[in-house]
Amino acid sequence: MLQELRARLRIRFAAPPGVPLGIHNIYVWPNKNGWILLTILLAMLAFGINYQNNLVLILAVFILCSVLTSVFYGFFNMNGVSIDVRKMTAAAYAGSPLPLPVFVSAKSTPGRVRIIRGLRITAPGAAALIAPDIAGGGAVQLSFANEKRGIFRVPLLAVSSAWPLGVVNTFSYVKPDTEVLVYPRPVSTEYLLDRQPGLLMGSRKEAPEKQGIAALPEQRGRLRSRDEISGLRPYRPGDPPGIIDWKRMARGQGLLAKDFSQDNSMDLYLNINSIRPRNYEDAISRLTWAVQDLSRKEQRFGFNAFGIFEAPDSAPEHTARILTRLALLPEGKYHADV
Repeated sequence: MLQELRARLRIRFAAPPGVPLGIHNIYVWPNKNGWILLTILLAMLAFGINYQNNLVLILAVFILCSVLTSVFYGFFNMNGVSIDVRKMTAAAYAGSPLPLPVFVSAKSTPGRVRIIRGLRITAPGAAALIAPDIAGGGAVQLSFANEKRGIFRVPLLAVSSAWPLGVVNTFSYVKPDTEVLVYPRPVSTEYLLDRQPGLLMGSRKEAPEKQGIAALPEQRGRLRSRDEISGLRPYRPGDPPGIIDWKRMARGQGLLAKDFSQDNSMDLYLNINSIRPRNYEDAISRLTWAVQDLSRKEQRFGFNAFGIFEAPDSAPEHTARILTRLALLPEGKYHADV
């Protein structure tokens, strides 16, 4: 209950991204070293007053003034600092570190460069980021550990600094509004493309139902590419075992692979029958790897699985659309009818 209340209060008083921190959202509190120092300070004051030791009292007052000075310096170190989280330029995949650029800036007076000292940024699921002294502003990188596909929402950021003496924490909270699309984790797999009747030119981007073609593979007239063998060729590393002519190999005629004829009236599709998944998430991961592999080879292909239909294409936008729709699939259990 207490932790939930603290979390709500943090969100309630968190600063929006890019808005300078100020007196309304900067807090000061002693850290572990600070509490130890305050305990020693109270003991020194009690000893000096009880035994009327002026030297101890002067030393205690000096320590107290130093702590109060660090409070003011720590506050002004963070006053006017703004934190903003930028979106990634590269694609993000589940199971890989998710680096997010964090831009730190501060108000500077004319003719003087503002230096932000000892800044520390933390967030749930992220490694603590201790930024060096930042002059005026700059970008730092906060790395998150993310295991799930879909939309990743950047959590609440805690920004703090123990400068200058390390006995008082000056801290604040920033609530980013950044969302990152995380693609499924790619899992290497062997796959075969289905050959299906080609769509009409000029209408490849329409849904298959609009052309009188059912969306599901088992409801469409189709012909697997491995059914049309045009000949044999020497085995090439990377060929799937399913296209190897094992009978000729058993006869001692060498390692040969089946070659398939090309039919311009047929389109190549990647679907659930192209792979052998263990479960629902494994199927998504294997299809992700297959889509990436076909994209690297600049192979023209279509996609038809989990209710996602994309007409054959080889453009980068085609690959991005498929990966995006795979990432946004709902979580659930795999079943054979999918």
